[in-house]
Amino acid sequence: MKTPEIWQKFLKTYTAKVFACLIFTDIPLLIFWLFIALGKAIDHESGWILQIFFFFSLLISSNILCKLVILLPTILLEKYFIKPDYELITSTPRGQKLEQLSIILQVIFLIFSLIYLLCSIILYKMGIYKFEF
Repeated sequence: MKTPEIWQKFLKTYTAKVFACLIFTDIPLLIFWLFIALGKAIDHESGWILQIFFFFSLLISSNILCKLVILLPTILLEKYFIKPDYELITSTPRGQKLEQLSIILQVIFLIFSLIYLLCSIILYKMGIYKFEF
């Protein structure tokens, strides 16, 4: 199978519809990330920024876990229980473009989130920042 065929087949699943709706969990995190960037540009106190950095790492982790908790049952239900007729699942061309855009943005955000988490772990292991309760 070619990649476009796999992509089109994936877009006709219920899992793709659910995954496309989960972009609304990423929007608040992106806004929060913007405020952190602005706060870092304005405030030069490293302690406050590092605490926010650590807190944001926890938010990203919880966001990824939340998506997994929602998507895994959807995938399993669709594969083993529901078994829908994929030819009956239709969308308008505009709706399909929005779903594709939503899924692509979420994958990009996931990649950046994982890079962010890896950087925060590296900084913590290097001892550059320490979070104390």
